[in-house]
Amino acid sequence: MGKFEFDIQNVASTSVDENGFLSLVPDAYGEKGGPVHEGLHLGGLWHCPLDPVTDPKSNAPDASRSAQMLTIGVGSERLAIPLHDVRTVPLLPLGKKGETALYSAFGSFTRHRADGAIVHATTDKGGYANGGTAVVDATTPEHHTRYGPWGVEVFDTSSYRLRHVGGASFGIGYAGGLAPGSDTYAIVSADTIFLRGTTIIGDPDSAGAVAKAEELTEIMALVATALTALQASVAATTTGGGGSAAPVAAAVAAIATMLESISTLSGIA
Repeated sequence: MGKFEFDIQNVASTSVDENGFLSLVPDAYGEKGGPVHEGLHLGGLWHCPLDPVTDPKSNAPDASRSAQMLTIGVGSERLAIPLHDVRTVPLLPLGKKGETALYSAFGSFTRHRADGAIVHATTDKGGYANGGTAVVDATTPEHHTRYGPWGVEVFDTSSYRLRHVGGASFGIGYAGGLAPGSDTYAIVSADTIFLRGTTIIGDPDSAGAVAKAEELTEIMALVATALTALQASVAATTTGGGGSAAPVAAAVAAIATMLESISTLSGIA
């Protein structure tokens, strides 16, 4: 085996063949391009660098806006290992001793932090290189958290909370015995809440239950009966029968819509 020759050069261009193997062409000391090098990768890691920004006159890569590569020459064989890109590193969070990060040239990354957390991060524009709002999935020794422009989700030892950017939220948790019989709780908050199921059962032993399914059905049946009578009464008025008055006709239509909704939600014919 011949003598090994090592060098660090800027990446002039890259290509990937039909089998997924990478080739890299270095900036041959300021010239337009050197020989093609076979790309090597560390086990389990595959990375294809971005093309460089080139000087408009020489067409050579701009060293301040290029990825780098470690070239390995032995005899006539040319090998290369992709290295960092000076355009990407400033996009990453400042690392600490012992930490490891896996990142793309677009600024999305996975970081194993010194506190034991594992953080996956990108943005809604496809990475910090493209701007946008952070989209993060973090698993830490204390909690699991996900957040983005559409809301926040947190799961820890005391509770699970989900809040949508539109205002709706859901939470379950453990109150630690602050009130007798109220160790656990569930909270649903929204402008409209639908419960749909073949059977909805309230615990008969729970004191102060908001409403049993049977009671709710009876109430909705009474409301439906009252609305039906009101609809018939309005429709039978002098102005309502023929729909000659727009406000009366609109009221009849609104009541009909409400009755249809009650029928759909409760199964009341």
